[in-house]
Amino acid sequence: MQTRAKIIIFTLLLIGILSALALVPPIISANARATNAIPLITPTPSAPAIPSGPPLSLTISLLCFCLTMSLIVGVFVLGVVVRRKGSADDKL
Repeated sequence: MQTRAKIIIFTLLLIGILSALALVPPIISANARATNAIPLITPTPSAPAIPSGPPLSLTISLLCFCLTMSLIVGVFVLGVVVRRKGSADDKL
């Protein structure tokens, strides 16, 4: 049982770290900004840009949230099932 508890804690920790990393904006150093030359004329796109979908960070965050919630609900359901089986054995 302790192995399962360690696996569950490790999984929750991993999901929390992944969702936190998904929300962190990318870091651009000051040197990278100084070396890039800013064009004087911005080219006009020939066709309007079509959005391809939600941002990747939002998708990963939503996936991690759903996995975490399903894990929490699964633990409660498993606890109810195990408790119900244990009480049925006590009555016999």
